[in-house]
Amino acid sequence: MTAAPLLSKTLPGPARLARSGYDGARSAADKTNGRAALAAPAAILQAGSAAPSAIPPSYSIRINRPLISLWTAAGILDCNEDAIERDTESGKLEWAFNLARDPDSRRRCVRVFTREVLDRKAGVKHDYSLAFVLNACFPASRASFRLREVAFAWHVSELHVTGLFRQGLLKPVDPSARPAPLYGHGKFPRLSRTSLADFLQKRRII
Repeated sequence: MTAAPLLSKTLPGPARLARSGYDGARSAADKTNGRAALAAPAAILQAGSAAPSAIPPSYSIRINRPLISLWTAAGILDCNEDAIERDTESGKLEWAFNLARDPDSRRRCVRVFTREVLDRKAGVKHDYSLAFVLNACFPASRASFRLREVAFAWHVSELHVTGLFRQGLLKPVDPSARPAPLYGHGKFPRLSRTSLADFLQKRRII
């Protein structure tokens, strides 16, 4: 076996340590290095405990979704969701939509127009028309949109859009298209812009 000679070279015995003058105690250099190593974490902790600046940093964020959720709007405006929802009910936020499958359900799916939220944040006011809002969501230059595009524009899941389609609330470009497949299976038909625009008009919160 070659294990014993290998161990004798890598792990010197007590006799060899004695001949080298090592008595098991750390040298002065070892002790100094050890104190420095112990002091380093303490210095790091002290530096990390410094209070952050009271003035938050300024960021520039681009939001590409034409409609956003209440909690997203609340985050932009530094308020809570209840305040945003009250503003949609009172008309302070003019362009809000309930995209829930059942408009009479207590569980609503409210989305607000992104530009109007950003205008409020900047302290400005613009009068947007219905045509402008609809075109921001679905450009008039196109006659149909894919499932993923609709979900992105409305800040909802693809499953939610699928549910709206299966209920007949959204129409395909091809009237002969089969009912929407189960989520994640098969090819989803392209949705008509006219159908999408009509749905938004009916679901506007006034």
